[in-house]
Amino acid sequence: MLSRLTRGQIFAFVFLGLVALAYASVVYVKLPQKLGVGRYYVSVDLPNTSDLYESAAVTVRGRQIGEVKRLELTDTGVRATLDVDEAARIPVDSVAQIRSVSAIGEQYLNFVPASDGGAVLQPGDVVPVDKVKLPVPEVDVLKNVDNLVSSIPAADLNTTVDEFSTGFANTGESLGRLIDATADLTKTAQDNLPAF
Repeated sequence: MLSRLTRGQIFAFVFLGLVALAYASVVYVKLPQKLGVGRYYVSVDLPNTSDLYESAAVTVRGRQIGEVKRLELTDTGVRATLDVDEAARIPVDSVAQIRSVSAIGEQYLNFVPASDGGAVLQPGDVVPVDKVKLPVPEVDVLKNVDNLVSSIPAADLNTTVDEFSTGFANTGESLGRLIDATADLTKTAQDNLPAF
């Protein structure tokens, strides 16, 4: 038979384990949100997916507010259903942009409001395709870079490189100070951004 102290320790261990599990479920797994608590759905009509995928992030001005729940084919393109935080305010005049998170092409959907205030999207609303901005296809970017590089005569490019070398000779220290000052300015600007 277990002693009273041992039973108390087991009870305390089980209780703390359950509290830790509940905390992890709420904070890290976000179980209430996954079950739909404090969430609502809006949709965005897209001409194509532009590599957007289910569970991709949804942001307003870069602040995450939800995720893409579902992508469905329609007669005119694709409809993305978004699972959005109930507290998020997405102005009706927002432009929905498909953006890349990284160089490997991980996409997310970002709302950029045209103005502050005004009417906001309500549960069940649909953002029309004319308020969607898709990224430039990589093929077009590569083609334009190739056309640019091909349009520069090699002899003139050598002259340009030589002139840059002459123009920036012995300016390493000054350029370093300029870069450091720019980094300080950027940090100060980020620290003083208004909260949305």
